[in-house]
Amino acid sequence: MEIIDYITTHQAAVLLALVAILILLFLLKKLFKFAILCIVLLLAIGGYYYYKSPEEFPDNLKSAVSDVKSKTEKMVEKGKKLTKKLDKAIDRVKKATSD
Repeated sequence: MEIIDYITTHQAAVLLALVAILILLFLLKKLFKFAILCIVLLLAIGGYYYYKSPEEFPDNLKSAVSDVKSKTEKMVEKGKKLTKKLDKAIDRVKKATSD
């Protein structure tokens, strides 16, 4: 009964929660479609290279995987640096607002 009481007294909060859930659902739906599109695109590119020269395909695949791995590591490092910068900025804002 507490849930029903909460819903009847806090209708704006329930409405905001529903809107947030809908937005999250739409974003996840688009993200899923984007992931499927990327997978299909990668399979098509891989199929093209395999069809073009099957004997060189393993070498091409190894070089492509190593390129992706190195670029991914660079992006992760950039993300970590950005997170640290944002944490510092948040701390400065907290200090400025607490004074």
